[in-house]
Amino acid sequence: MPRPRGTGLVAGVLALLAFSCCSATLCDGLRSPSRGGRRLASQAARAGPAVLAAAALPLRPPLPLRRQPLRPLPPPSRPRWVQLWADEFNGDALDGSKWEALEGDGSAFGIPGWGNNELQVYTGRRVNVRVQSGSLVITAQAEHAGSPYGRYTSARLRTSGRFAVAPSATYPRVRIEARIKLSAGDGMWPAFWMLPEDWAYGNWPASGEIDILEARNGMDYVLGSAHSGGVGALHTINGGTPGMLADGWHVYTLEWEAKQLRWYLDGVQYLAVRSANGTQAQNGWYSLGGGPDNPDAPFDKPFHLLLNLAVGGNFPWVSPDVVAATLAAGPKRMWVDWVRVSGRTP
Repeated sequence: MPRPRGTGLVAGVLALLAFSCCSATLCDGLRSPSRGGRRLASQAARAGPAVLAAAALPLRPPLPLRRQPLRPLPPPSRPRWVQLWADEFNGDALDGSKWEALEGDGSAFGIPGWGNNELQVYTGRRVNVRVQSGSLVITAQAEHAGSPYGRYTSARLRTSGRFAVAPSATYPRVRIEARIKLSAGDGMWPAFWMLPEDWAYGNWPASGEIDILEARNGMDYVLGSAHSGGVGALHTINGGTPGMLADGWHVYTLEWEAKQLRWYLDGVQYLAVRSANGTQAQNGWYSLGGGPDNPDAPFDKPFHLLLNLAVGGNFPWVSPDVVAATLAAGPKRMWVDWVRVSGRTP
């Protein structure tokens, strides 16, 4: 039968005590000539070897204490920006996995003149859209007489079916930005903008539109806009800032959160628009196609990106003769160094 832990230590101590007592009694008996003393002495003599043997048993050392090393608490997570999508235009051709080049005058979509009385036909020809020296180049130009493409051509690109984005629980803030250079010219209308991927709340503008960059003519003012409301009830909030946009490269940025949109030119904010929280407040966005479960409609759904250079139309607001004179002097271009989309963690 196994001996319980610690019994060796107890037995050793008891043996030492017994030995001490016997030794003291033995000494007293030896000093006393009485019969009792001699008897004790005899007993001690007989017990002495056993007591000494018990006292000589090894003492088991106490078990060491196990101490777990102290581990520092992990540092709290910090918000960080994560790149979700980008095109740096480092190749020698447009990346078809990221962009679709639209073609025509909009009639195929039921909006001839692309809904804005624009004068160009979009094509995917290299003369109108190409990647060269690390940049995307969109060119608007006059066509020769009798061209099957009409009087003017240009290019319009979109990421629909390839990439769309919206704020989420993982990335509650999203940043969409591009580094762009423009060329001035009366009648020119460059744009970097966004449209809904699924049109969940109905036809334009119920499902929304976000214009990150619009400029025109002399390219001396950038305009940002949020279009919402409903069919036949357009609700637009916009604003802009002066800037010599044709003097070189500039970065156009939109930061998008669930209840706010913010526009920046070269890192300086110039416009902010908030959600109307399901009301029709004129100082906030809303959608007539939304309901009580969608107070931040229409800007609570994914949107895709677009880049284009339009000719004429409602925004430049110049006569066709002015447009003709502009492009008779030579093509106009929009250069894009890069487009990047990032999300910020909570």
